[in-house]
Amino acid sequence: MVRIVQRCLNIGCGGRVRRHRPWWVGPAALALAAILLASSSGGTGWDRATLSGAVAEAAALQVQSVISEPEDDPAESGPTPVLGGSLTRPFLPVDPGVASSKPLPRVSADAAILVEARTGTILYEKNSHVRRPGASTTKIMTALLVLERGDLSEEVTITREMVQTFGSMMNLRVGSKHLLAEILYGILMKSANDGALAAAIYLAGSQAAFADWMNQRAEALGLKDTHYVNPHGHTATNHYTSAYDLARLAAHALANWQFAEIVGSAQVTHDLPDDDTGPVVFYNTNRLLSYYPGASGVKTGTTSAAGKCLVSSAKRGDTELIAVVLHSDDRYRDAVALLDYGFATYGVSSYGGLGDPAAVFRVTYGDPVEAVLGTQAAVLTRKEDVGRVRWRAVAAPGLEAPLAKGELVGWVEASIGEDGGDTTLLKAFPLVSPAPRPLRPFVLRIFEALFGHR
Repeated sequence: MVRIVQRCLNIGCGGRVRRHRPWWVGPAALALAAILLASSSGGTGWDRATLSGAVAEAAALQVQSVISEPEDDPAESGPTPVLGGSLTRPFLPVDPGVASSKPLPRVSADAAILVEARTGTILYEKNSHVRRPGASTTKIMTALLVLERGDLSEEVTITREMVQTFGSMMNLRVGSKHLLAEILYGILMKSANDGALAAAIYLAGSQAAFADWMNQRAEALGLKDTHYVNPHGHTATNHYTSAYDLARLAAHALANWQFAEIVGSAQVTHDLPDDDTGPVVFYNTNRLLSYYPGASGVKTGTTSAAGKCLVSSAKRGDTELIAVVLHSDDRYRDAVALLDYGFATYGVSSYGGLGDPAAVFRVTYGDPVEAVLGTQAAVLTRKEDVGRVRWRAVAAPGLEAPLAKGELVGWVEASIGEDGGDTTLLKAFPLVSPAPRPLRPFVLRIFEALFGHR
């Protein structure tokens, strides 16, 4: 006990003070010494007068150390993370240090864009912000709202208003009953205009009210060149979109597993209620699904005003591409040209997705924190450089309890270079605490202050 009391008094009086200790450690150390002395049977050689003087001296020294201690050197605080990988951020062009010198593809479409979805990087664009009719690519937003606002297990009774449309249909009959899930499949696979209208009226009460929902969602997603009047994409005044906005919308929608499952299906068989003809097979209008390696979606569209349109997606390894072509002479050839260029030229190195565990960091006066990714962590490079990407987790300086859920506790750095050689930092992604980390009990904090982490 004598050694512990001596250590307490040594720290309390300013000896071997560590810079990271808060102001109360010194007085608390002396208080612990007093408790130990009071509980002992004597014989330690310390009396109350000596102890009181030591406490007073320690208090003066502690106040002095707080006043005179220099601020942390900003150079020692680590790099400020450049946070990336969020669907709410705008797409950005390829970094000049990564951009390839390969010739860009030639496409016939009046407007087009190619994006790597995980990193939000634009690999090619042509008139991508020009507002144009989008035809049935409109149904991407319609389907997204059905998934967000509807219950797919609910049964929809078809009314006369729901079938008052034309063009591509799933042949809903007035008075028939269908699960909302079946209607959703018809919207995305058969491009059913009656299905889109039925879902809109069922969920919002009217086509106009549903269009208001669509525009609110477009605004929330940052689609600045998009406005809707109807849920199916028929040509109408003030109904427009852009290649850029469609790529952003598709990236967001594909993050919904139900949406991704439907648009990635080449065909699906349904036993529709009230249908005497037996099972109905839905064939996806997107022909890329049947022959392009890695094709995963998403939607076709055709009207005389919009021309032939296609929003397509494909995934190979960690690389996920979205290609949009509007008013194309050959939408499939254009889409393949863009996708082939993307896969041949660029690649993605991925560390993990939102919420994935990434590292365990020590926390002063608290339990260690298992830091998780606060966003998807992925970087785009030239294809030949993917294998040279290096990842490392870095703790934020001065981590101390308490920590709030979601509080920044460090970052993951992606650099390019060789092991043991020079590397260049590409990007950093935030690491956060997945749950609150409270202070340890007072006595344990005193013990840690005295003897360090154990």
